[in-house]
Amino acid sequence: MSALEKGTGFELKIAELFKQNGYHVSHNIKMKGKSGTEHQIDILAEYKAPLHTSSVIIEAKSYHDNIDKDIVMKLIQIQQDLSADRGILVTTSSFTPGATSTASQYKNIELWDGEKISKHIGKMQLFDTSDIVRQEQHTTKKMIQAKISLEQINQIAQKTVKERAKGGFLGRGKIEEEILDVKKFFHSYYDIDMQARIHKIEKTGWRSKQETVQTVSSRTGVDAVTGSLIDINDNGLFYTYSYLSTLNEDEIKLLYFVAGVKEFEKQHLTAIGWSTGKIVKVVGSLCGKGVLTQTGSRPATFNRVYKYPNDPSSFQSIIEVYQAVNLDTNEKTIDAKIPPASIITAFGYYWEGCIVNSIDLIYYPYYAVIYGRKESTKRIEIFDGMSGLRQEYLEKIISVSDIS
Repeated sequence: MSALEKGTGFELKIAELFKQNGYHVSHNIKMKGKSGTEHQIDILAEYKAPLHTSSVIIEAKSYHDNIDKDIVMKLIQIQQDLSADRGILVTTSSFTPGATSTASQYKNIELWDGEKISKHIGKMQLFDTSDIVRQEQHTTKKMIQAKISLEQINQIAQKTVKERAKGGFLGRGKIEEEILDVKKFFHSYYDIDMQARIHKIEKTGWRSKQETVQTVSSRTGVDAVTGSLIDINDNGLFYTYSYLSTLNEDEIKLLYFVAGVKEFEKQHLTAIGWSTGKIVKVVGSLCGKGVLTQTGSRPATFNRVYKYPNDPSSFQSIIEVYQAVNLDTNEKTIDAKIPPASIITAFGYYWEGCIVNSIDLIYYPYYAVIYGRKESTKRIEIFDGMSGLRQEYLEKIISVSDIS
């Protein structure tokens, strides 16, 4: 397990502790302080009282070595810049005398070491790092049983062979090939129960509008091999937002910022708090990846090629549409390659204040048709085992050897 995975698991345990004590909790978020500086916060815990909302920022350090005063000073600076009521530094280890002395000079700063935390959570739960998510997020393995039969896929494949052999007008472009094999296999997905805060514009009058922040719940699917967001309906799985898995944090932040506009100029992005050079770099990178397109030149204007999933409540997940049973199959399975902790981190980039409540690992059925030609080349077509529709996205990432 990587240090990142252990750290994320520890943060989620602390977040759950505050949640169970009545706090509204946000994990892995960024907040801008009075100075204009943006700070990354492990955990923001807010408690709403009748006359005041108490805010606590928590930094969680899953360290073996003791925490020194430099880390304490950083928390003090963040707490003061954000005007938070309290700042808490939590660690699985302990603190140096210098760190303890520094914190004692500030009444709003608390230090929690491993011994103190274990009294709240329990030593077995706190220090059991065999899983990278908390106990309630333990990943269970389930599967969806296919509706489409092997015979139906064979019929589709045979029709394809005949049509390609005929070719187009006057037989042009005809290709002779044969069906070498048709195999059923299961591809892995994460089915994630989550909450996030979203911004919505609501009409308050004939000409007036008001922006509101709402907390929404959703079950959202993620390809456990590529990290791509997926949506689903009765016609099968769709990779509408697969492009997000190829972007870095800054690129995602820019897309989130312009999610509600149709067209923008670079000067409109200054509110993000970046330098002009960084804005130019990120916009150029997104254009190079085909996510943004330039729509004007004087001044340069840009538009999104893909919509941004700013409201995750519109998603459906696999187990909301299909009945899942315990994993029990002799068929080939393509297992998860991306750890759940990485998905949790990505969701924190996609949606503000995202909290992941649980994660299930679901194996979804597909059929692979392998075609061969006289020159001994092979190609693959993949069909959804629930709808029978061809899944071209998976054909780009799954080879013949993957399912052999």
